[in-house]
Amino acid sequence: MKVKIKMKKSNYIICFVLAILLMLTVACGTNAVQEPQVTPPNGQGEVQPPVVAETPEPHVPPDGGDGGDVYNGDNNDGDGYSIDLSDIPKPGFGEEFPIQGGTILHAFCWSFNTIAENMADIAAAGFTAVQTSPITESIEDSPWSPQPSGMQLWGEGAWWFHYQPISYRIGNYQLGTEEEFIEMCRIAKEHGIKVIVDVVANHFTSEFHKIRDEVLEIEGGAVRLEDVSGRGRIQQTQGRLLGLYDVITENPNMQQAVLEYLKRCIELGASGFRYDAALHIELPDDQELIRSDFWPVVLDNGSEFQYGEILDAGWGTNYARHMPVTDAAYGNIIVGAARTGRFRAELLRNYRVNAPASQLVTWVESHDTFCNEGVTADLTPQQIVYGWAVIASRSDSTPLFLSRPEGSSPGLATRWGNNLVGERGNNHFMSREVAALNWFKRAMHGSDELLSNPIEEVFHLLMIQRGNNGVVIINTGEEIMLDNVDAELLDDGIYIDVLSGNEFVVSGGKISGTVNAESIVVIY
Repeated sequence: MKVKIKMKKSNYIICFVLAILLMLTVACGTNAVQEPQVTPPNGQGEVQPPVVAETPEPHVPPDGGDGGDVYNGDNNDGDGYSIDLSDIPKPGFGEEFPIQGGTILHAFCWSFNTIAENMADIAAAGFTAVQTSPITESIEDSPWSPQPSGMQLWGEGAWWFHYQPISYRIGNYQLGTEEEFIEMCRIAKEHGIKVIVDVVANHFTSEFHKIRDEVLEIEGGAVRLEDVSGRGRIQQTQGRLLGLYDVITENPNMQQAVLEYLKRCIELGASGFRYDAALHIELPDDQELIRSDFWPVVLDNGSEFQYGEILDAGWGTNYARHMPVTDAAYGNIIVGAARTGRFRAELLRNYRVNAPASQLVTWVESHDTFCNEGVTADLTPQQIVYGWAVIASRSDSTPLFLSRPEGSSPGLATRWGNNLVGERGNNHFMSREVAALNWFKRAMHGSDELLSNPIEEVFHLLMIQRGNNGVVIINTGEEIMLDNVDAELLDDGIYIDVLSGNEFVVSGGKISGTVNAESIVVIY
């Protein structure tokens, strides 16, 4: 049966108005989740195998203590990773270790107090250093996030507030005070952990009126009042990066201001620095129109380790002559391998920045790839483990592990998790796999490396040998039995995987044993 419904003219008008209001609501909602683009970019040696003993004893990992009870809550972080690290060997636990060649935890947006409260976990997980977000006084609101003093990663407040400094004073409303920074550094030293500070030296905020007078009154000028347009190296080093006021880095007085800030950080307990947007600050051997002594001056600050964020591999080679740099292009290769599950040794052996490995900081993802572009936000915890297994098991380079927010799950829409600045990230940084790899890197420090696909044309299986008694195996496929495959660096003997407990036998430069499906093997 059909029913006819008659509507008055006034009802049509009301429906039309309601439809318009609905369209506006949807449009506003859509705009609300669009993120404004205002954030700164921010040897192989031959080892002769010894004679095999008739009854070889199992290779027992070095005893380093169990690290104590590192977590008193739920024994699983929701991603399938146990966080009981008592069975992970920890050689040299509690002792200081060089930053270069160790592993760095990027405690992204953790407050000073939060880092301090979790220092025992960071140490037990085998990290040798912890990197903070920028610690200088910064903006507290912006046209894109007008809520004053907001504490959300995105929304009311934002993570990128740290990258819009207004002075060189230490402490900001999101991370904590100078006194809390001092206390964090003291606790870090007690646990053998070094502190790396993220430094924003290229620019200040895009809102000129918020920059402190003490900065603007520096003789010779602090920031360029006029933007430099066009393309090329001049614009790259003197133009406003994403609208942010560019520091006159060629001004000797600004160089001294930055140097004094860095020395103050060292005095308060820091051990190193990461320089944000380093590519946008000229080199001493740059083209004549822009070259300056900025880097020779500020790098002479007494720190143990400092590196520059360089996202271009070609320029990375140039900057690596002056300091360690990031190899972002190698990170892209790692991400591609993790996504596809294909780890071709021939593609992974060579870094993309043409510099010694000791001059490189590597990553699976950075805060920029996770937050800005979001290009790594889809990676699963297991894929991150696969990537970390490569970079953390290699010699000489220094890998950086990004701590994702608590509650974060793979995907652009769900990456923010609990969406809180200042809080500890999720537990993935102290998973058994990550911890085992960190301690492996410490145990194998200074030893040779050899990357190979032990079974020809089987690219879901990658083996990284270190010295004569360390090996990491990555298997992204089904369970596989190694039957006398090449392991020429390893001494003969029986080895135990610290994660699965599986036995592996090495005899005459050949290794045999079972590698579980979708897993990593860590032997040291």
